[in-house]
Amino acid sequence: MNAEDKDHVADLKASPSALPPSDEVEGAPAQQADGPYTVAALYKFVALPDYEALRAPLLTVCKKHGIVGTILLAREGINGTVCGTHEAISAL
Repeated sequence: MNAEDKDHVADLKASPSALPPSDEVEGAPAQQADGPYTVAALYKFVALPDYEALRAPLLTVCKKHGIVGTILLAREGINGTVCGTHEAISAL
């Protein structure tokens, strides 16, 4: 790492807000409200004593609809972030 890179890293550590918004970064995709994909972040604290039984059906739905991401299942509830078409996320 050269000296200029080290200075840049130090600046980022000192002030994370020094980064420009993504629409100002060269080559960054423009944000589209009606884009082809939807990202859904979700959680719910709920008793899921049989949470292990939910894994297979959720995985089947995600694979069928091309949904990618992470879903965490536990006795205490569900948490995740997934991405897919609007129709796919609605199906989930």
